[in-house]
Amino acid sequence: AGRARPPHRGTAPRHLQPRRRHHELRRNRVYEHAGASAHHGLMDYNVMAGDVMHFIDQQALAEVNIVGHSMGGKTAMMFANLYPHTLLKLIIVDIAPKQYRASHQHYFDAIKQINLHATSRKEIEDKLVQTIQNKDEVLFLLKNLYRTESGDFGIRFNLNAIENNYMEIVKAIKFNSPIDIPTLFVKGHASDYILDGDCESIKSHFLNATFETIENSGHWVHADNPIGFLTCITKFINS
Repeated sequence: AGRARPPHRGTAPRHLQPRRRHHELRRNRVYEHAGASAHHGLMDYNVMAGDVMHFIDQQALAEVNIVGHSMGGKTAMMFANLYPHTLLKLIIVDIAPKQYRASHQHYFDAIKQINLHATSRKEIEDKLVQTIQNKDEVLFLLKNLYRTESGDFGIRFNLNAIENNYMEIVKAIKFNSPIDIPTLFVKGHASDYILDGDCESIKSHFLNATFETIENSGHWVHADNPIGFLTCITKFINS
């Protein structure tokens, strides 16, 4: 799982958008992402990869390119592990298949303290910044608020499922066998999510892996440098 940042910091030109149809996986499970869709209590990489396969079946897609960032990147790795026949190419953004340190409890605690009866988003924002000092992260979290029919606030994602399954989320991916699908690992220049020492381990699982680093970006590569990011993945997809 990754640190929160605003999802958009710029707009890439249309000609940089990949021509092949692809599916993007971000941090939240398909069930948990939109808020209006059904919530589910189980959240691990096998289940999330199954959610993606279900979506592909529903859309009657044959072969796809998948882009996954952070937890979505681990979901994409598990998808390649379970359903390799479905993939043309795979793009993993700023995450490795290793286990990560559990470091998000203060976010869970802060969100649980939100007063859903607040009169405004500003009131909630002022409360959150007392726990989460990074204003960008607070604004990102506020995007998950919506007004209910009663006039109170609601939270779109399934916080209980994320928190209850959090140790599954930070676990390493276990592979059935090495994966030979063309795979691009994209790293943010200022991010420490993929270290130099991770590359050999990654190559042992992804036999056809290549690596690119996007300048002027941290963990949220696609938000920090959208044009550089889209240029990179478009070149890979169309090659």
